[in-house]
Amino acid sequence: MGFVTEKNIKEVPVTRTRTGTLGALTFVYIRDLDQNLIEVSQFVKQKRP
Repeated sequence: MGFVTEKNIKEVPVTRTRTGTLGALTFVYIRDLDQNLIEVSQFVKQKRP
């Protein structure tokens, strides 16, 4: 996800991909300045046949 480098996030985020009811999602977990864990998700683009 480009926002990690765009916002100059120093800590290496943890990335996971899981399948939900609407398709595959990529989750990124990062910590904010108060050390709260933040989860950001994005649908994975799927190639159409």
